[in-house]
Amino acid sequence: MLFSRELLLLYGLAGIGMIGGSLFRPILPIFTRAFGATGFEIGLLTSGFMIARAFVSIGSGKLIDLGYSSRKLIRIGFGLVVILTFFFLSVKSYLGILLIRVGQGICSGMIWPSAQIMVGGFSERGYRTRALSIYQITGRIGMLLSRGILIGILMIGTRLGYSAHERYRLVFLFAAILLMGGFLESWFLKGKEKEMEPKDAGGFHFDPILPIAFIMGGLLSLQSIAILYFNEQFSIRPVDIVAILLIMDLVILVTTYLFSFIADRYGVKPALLFIIIPCVVAGLGFPFQRIASLSLLFWFLTRVTVTGFIPIARSYATAQKSGVGMSIGFLNMATNLGAVVGPALGGIIYDQLWGGFKIASYSILSLLLPIFFFWLRRE
Repeated sequence: MLFSRELLLLYGLAGIGMIGGSLFRPILPIFTRAFGATGFEIGLLTSGFMIARAFVSIGSGKLIDLGYSSRKLIRIGFGLVVILTFFFLSVKSYLGILLIRVGQGICSGMIWPSAQIMVGGFSERGYRTRALSIYQITGRIGMLLSRGILIGILMIGTRLGYSAHERYRLVFLFAAILLMGGFLESWFLKGKEKEMEPKDAGGFHFDPILPIAFIMGGLLSLQSIAILYFNEQFSIRPVDIVAILLIMDLVILVTTYLFSFIADRYGVKPALLFIIIPCVVAGLGFPFQRIASLSLLFWFLTRVTVTGFIPIARSYATAQKSGVGMSIGFLNMATNLGAVVGPALGGIIYDQLWGGFKIASYSILSLLLPIFFFWLRRE
């Protein structure tokens, strides 16, 4: 069942985890800046988190393939991330903040690949992609809710006369409490998912889905570059960009489920074709648009297709007959490493080129997709 007890708990876990994990992200750069951090050091917080998450994801997958409990990894990860988030209340230096973020990346690499494997294990093949899609959608809803909660906390702190630094500490406190709710919920996961024999997954098998995931992770992480582009090239105000992003995110909730339905009904590879063709067209056309509305449309198509790829790729990984944990682990690693490389590539191109070509990083990454997709189809 698409809404069985265990799946509902996992959907809820994704929502709570995303609220708690996303709540402090918008204020973290400002909070860190108060400790004298440079722009590079602030960027390193994201890179450190992603790199730690990437490599721990593989280790978590390997442990699960060898028979270690997904539930235990989720509980340990949530328990540690609660403690680490509480450390934000007393941190005194940039190095302390960096270590906390790397630690949170390690916890993320324990929690979310394990949860994805459990969603796959509790769902049948006929609706597995939709289950993973709903899991992702609840996470995105959690992220949207976190923005409203953040505004509320900051407003309350202001009314109480707290300084900016004290208000930020209050945000970290609420985030830790919310993550504690996720830790407590994880103890209610009792059902038995589909059996996967405890075994060594053997040697690493390179799958063309991995470079596709790397490229998609890179495209997804170019959002900050796109925001800068629209602000500078078309003079779109930040408040309007936020409103556009909100509308996009609401539409993406529907399109993500639609792509997942196609994958369940017709198969993963046909669904990927529906994703990759518009993604390539949008990526190639993006730099050549001189009208703001058309440029926004191409950006929207890119975001829709990239987001739709994620649950389909996870469904593909959980359908493997052996080494499911490692498949999920490597998939997460590829996406996370793409998210590290993407902004660096996008920033270099943005600084070196002019006009619409400042956003050519979308074109470069999109052009690589057909190569690996045709390789995947031959597998």
